[in-house]
Amino acid sequence: MALFDQIPDQYLTLARNTRMLFSDRSVGENINNFLNCFDSSTEWVDAPATCRKDYYDTTGSLWQSTTYPDPNYPTPARILFDPDPVKYNRDNWTFVYAQGDWEALTDGFVSQIVPQNLNTNDVLSYQFSYLNINFGSNIEDADDGFFVDLPHFGYYPNGRERWDISDIEGLETQYPSKTIIYWTTSLARSIGTPEGESFNNQMRQYAIANDKILFDVADIESHDPSGQPCYDNRDGVEYCNSANNCENHPNDGQNIAAICQDYTTELEGGHLGVSAGGLRIAKAFWVLMARLNGWTP
Repeated sequence: MALFDQIPDQYLTLARNTRMLFSDRSVGENINNFLNCFDSSTEWVDAPATCRKDYYDTTGSLWQSTTYPDPNYPTPARILFDPDPVKYNRDNWTFVYAQGDWEALTDGFVSQIVPQNLNTNDVLSYQFSYLNINFGSNIEDADDGFFVDLPHFGYYPNGRERWDISDIEGLETQYPSKTIIYWTTSLARSIGTPEGESFNNQMRQYAIANDKILFDVADIESHDPSGQPCYDNRDGVEYCNSANNCENHPNDGQNIAAICQDYTTELEGGHLGVSAGGLRIAKAFWVLMARLNGWTP
């Protein structure tokens, strides 16, 4: 995220002029809103309130947040930014909401979203949400997970269609002038799961082995602003977002990557309810788009 402030103007211009579409569930909607923070005004204080919310007290089990500027508390540096409606204009970047299991999302992306938006976009992508990596998901399965190429018709007894990595690769072959961005998943406080860790590691390995463009949201969400790793809420540590709303799950002895509490106000979920995480992801996305356009930091 430190690279965000180093992006040269020429690459900011190329990035904002790139026609890009990404599809996701509600966390993607959060990301979309945080991208809007940077072109919403000319002054930070005039940016939407959702762009200026952070914790002011995390010393006990009750973490308390406010919208800044707040005369009672100094504004945390991690939520400060310099908005610019011209420099960070993202009118060419489109968000499309989608939900479903991982196969349905892949089907929707390949069969509907890409064909319907092909002529108006040069970069296309979609992300699996933390709900797609919940306990029991087969997304990372060695026999029928996302990275297993299985036939469409006839493989399953009911003859249903099968959607997996081969269909995304098929898009790249069919439309070589278009760019596909691959994503790791979003994470939640309780998801953090073995399935999610396995899938996200598979995605990273696949991207490296096949020279793919990867936006590693899971890595961003699971490290706090100082770079320390964050783990799931099955840790025996109480967290409360109000006096009467707490979780304190027994420690299961495992450290599984999860969204940092610094980035969400939820007990179990992973929506970006405070600004620090969403701003970090939005900044990282600008870096990605600049690098797609040839910037080498």
